Amino acid sequence: MTDARAVPIYQTSSYVFRNSQHAADRFGLKDAGNIYGRLTNPTEDVFEKRIAALEGGVAALAVASGAAAITYTIENLAQNGDHIVAAKNIYGGTTNLLEHTLPAYGLLLVGPAGTGKSQIAYAVARIRALEVSLLTNAVIEQLLACKSAEQALQLLVEKGWGDLTAGTLDADEVLNKEEEKMWQTIREVAPDMHVFDVLSLPKLYHNLKAAIKEVCTEVENKNIFYDDCEIPGEEMFALVQNKEFDKLPGNMPATAREAFDTLLHTRDGQLCDLIIDHATLEAMLEAGKKSGEKIIEEYAQTAVAIADIKIAVRSQKTGKNAEFMKKAMVNCSEINVDQLTQAALAGAEEIAQYLEGTSYREGADALRISPSAFERWCDNKMTDSMRSQKYESFSVGPLLAYLLARQNEIKTVRIILTGKQNEFPDEAIRERIREMYV
Repeated sequence: MTDARAVPIYQTSSYVFRNSQHAADRFGLKDAGNIYGRLTNPTEDVFEKRIAALEGGVAALAVASGAAAITYTIENLAQNGDHIVAAKNIYGGTTNLLEHTLPAYGLLLVGPAGTGKSQIAYAVARIRALEVSLLTNAVIEQLLACKSAEQALQLLVEKGWGDLTAGTLDADEVLNKEEEKMWQTIREVAPDMHVFDVLSLPKLYHNLKAAIKEVCTEVENKNIFYDDCEIPGEEMFALVQNKEFDKLPGNMPATAREAFDTLLHTRDGQLCDLIIDHATLEAMLEAGKKSGEKIIEEYAQTAVAIADIKIAVRSQKTGKNAEFMKKAMVNCSEINVDQLTQAALAGAEEIAQYLEGTSYREGADALRISPSAFERWCDNKMTDSMRSQKYESFSVGPLLAYLLARQNEIKTVRIILTGKQNEFPDEAIRERIREMYV
């Protein structure tokens, strides 16, 4: 006992042991106490305990330099053959450690300037860091518990949604901002944006549909266009107005001509929609094949299959004939259009029975419950198909999964906000919301 006001600084590296057994017990960790200055030191011990208390940690370790701390951390977490993801603007000494020293131990550095697997690993690591901010089912429950749409919006803003500098809480602005953030993130990290064409094609073809209807009917409605796709709304309108269909990509020129002439001569908007929607599904399948990524092709097949099932269900309810359904649906790996059409002509239960013989058998149960349960299953099926990508490190799969997860949560939030604005009962909103990815 020294009665010192402050913790003394012990300027020693070695300690005295009473005998060999005492030393053996110390080194064998049978007797608590100091061993050697680099392993235990009373001054460092106080420092470590106080740092741990300040940071809320279990323990802390004091070392002689930042480089030592970084090295200890990496050696503790990584093993031979592992990849290290680092930003390009980190401290130069750390960069040298990662680029020149650690590779000798089998640890490889990946980053935004890399190629091949290195570049993809970097992108996946960035996405992994962002996944923690995805809305969980618990947060969705908090939104449902809000008394009003305004209160729900405020909660979303607290979670980082929208633009904090905007100063206003408008639902559409908040949701649109989140969609912008989503695509901006992917553009920053994706090695090749073309593999994600399959996701933007529905918006592109929607713009074509909207432009044709506006030109043919002479009814202006600029608010229905998308601008975050290959051909923004105004540009698409100009192309259609001038009949410059050959400037459109893929199968769009022939589709545009057929849909334009059909609407102009028949004034049948539904038939126009049918032509363009069918072309959209074909384009998605083609984009999936061209992507060169198995997961993208599988996503396209699943998306088209779900679309076919929706068409069959809605056609059965509205009494559409076989010709209509075959024109609307597109054959894919899991769905036989002829068989599904025959089932739809026979009734809803026959559709359910057909689905039971496919990998979409859960849809049969949802179909039997209610229309909203079926719609929810359709969206959940897309999310479920991506869950395995949580464990991929060298594939664009996690990027695709993140995009779908963000789209799903934006759709879910929109459902909740709309329900709150229209004062729907919580249970009515709940049965329409989707499962979250995390």
